[in-house]
Amino acid sequence: HALDSPSFHPPSHTLSHIAHSSIHTLLETNERLALDIRTLDSTMQTLVYENYSKFIDATDAIRSIGTNVTTAGNDGLDRLTSAMERIKESSTRAERLLKESREAVAEKLRVQRLLARLDALLCLPNTLRGLIEKGKFRMAVQSHASATQILGRHSKGFESLRSIESECALILGEMSGDLKRRLLGWSGGAGGGAFGAYGMVGFSHDEGLGEEGGPLPPRSIAEIFECAGTLLMLHGTAFSPELDRSQCQKLALSACGQFLKERLDPTTSSSNLASEASGTPGKNATSTASSVETLPQRTGKDGNSDPKASGLEGIAAELPLSFLDGILESSTLFGVSFPGDPSDLASRELLGNFVKENFDKFIIHVKTILIRRSEPFASPAPAEDETVGDGNAAIAANSNTNHHYRKHKHDETKDTSHDRDEEEQESKEDANFLQISLALAHLLRSVRELASGLALPEVGLDVSLASTLVDQTVELTEMLVRRRVVVKFYGLREVVVKECLGSLVREVVKSGHGSEKETKEENDVDATSPGN
Repeated sequence: HALDSPSFHPPSHTLSHIAHSSIHTLLETNERLALDIRTLDSTMQTLVYENYSKFIDATDAIRSIGTNVTTAGNDGLDRLTSAMERIKESSTRAERLLKESREAVAEKLRVQRLLARLDALLCLPNTLRGLIEKGKFRMAVQSHASATQILGRHSKGFESLRSIESECALILGEMSGDLKRRLLGWSGGAGGGAFGAYGMVGFSHDEGLGEEGGPLPPRSIAEIFECAGTLLMLHGTAFSPELDRSQCQKLALSACGQFLKERLDPTTSSSNLASEASGTPGKNATSTASSVETLPQRTGKDGNSDPKASGLEGIAAELPLSFLDGILESSTLFGVSFPGDPSDLASRELLGNFVKENFDKFIIHVKTILIRRSEPFASPAPAEDETVGDGNAAIAANSNTNHHYRKHKHDETKDTSHDRDEEEQESKEDANFLQISLALAHLLRSVRELASGLALPEVGLDVSLASTLVDQTVELTEMLVRRRVVVKFYGLREVVVKECLGSLVREVVKSGHGSEKETKEENDVDATSPGN
């Protein structure tokens, strides 16, 4: 044990040291202990001298205080006492004189607050109209709710307050009906006076309608949820739109789906997109082909479509990635506008179906663009099972068609300039596929960002659903890559047939071997597909 340890035992330590140490070590230990003892004695003496000096200084200070007090005498203490009493009397008199003024000021402040509140009540109708014009519907409902208690308590005795209460009730009632009509129209359920798929009767108001009799389209997704959240706040009040929480959720998501549909492609319906992706021309197939070149892109700071806002160029600029932003914005605002228990499985399932349905539309649309841009020739569109299935049959058929096309051109113009054209065309195809690869990279990164956002606690979607979106994008990427690999393989096999077997056939023909029929069959090798 160390010397400073509480369990140190001097006799045991000494006996152990004598028994196990040499004479030289014992002499060194003795000399070191003697030096430590002298050092401790010197330190102790220094501390004693310092404390004694401080004690003497303190004694002198106390003695000087007593001398000064005695010198001042009783007259100084009496003057100090009388001064303190005068100060106390002056403070009491000032407190007594200012008491009435202080109470008057407090009363005026109370009256001022009441007047401000009364002024707010008198201006409440104009305030509500202003908030409604600005689209702040929930704030309008909150302002009316905060003033309802005062109006209900004092309106019976004042005619002006009763008129204000009636006017505010009329404004809230009109707002409730208008918001319900908007949400019905935006969700596609206002046509024909029906409430979409829920079987409720719609409204027949005409104010606030567009040129075709329906409500004006929403300016943003936030406006949709502002309307839905306001209707939910009005549920259970005198201005109830007769929509419960579940119905408001369904209408809001349906309206967001219609809004995103326009963002995906304003001139193409989802049915036309599906028919084009499957190779079956729809009713608007021509407009679809032309509209792909002007797809809405990610928005800039002003909210307008701007392909350069995110630095995208080429084929990547044609992908409507702002559609993914709209899905994430809708999902986030859904959780903010309809807060509730995280274990609400019905709301989570409703939101999950919304995300899955709209992402399927998006991926079909993107597949249509990329497949079209990966086909440099006007070859027939593949069948539905060839594009949405494994893709191998579609790749072989499309490659075979391209082979026939190239061989046909080769038979028409057998010159060296055509070979150079084919090489230039192949270089263009490689550059085009490079653009497709960059577009797929941007697409995969955007989908991963969407999946990360959907998995946040504020949204509350299952991680498995978010990962499914990434898996669909990866499958699309793999399909296009396999398509390109098989096309290149068939092109290489065509080159082998032309350069190897073709030269061999020509040598046989020149040597004169074989019958005339065999010679004709051998000359047709260059025009025959290897797959046939």
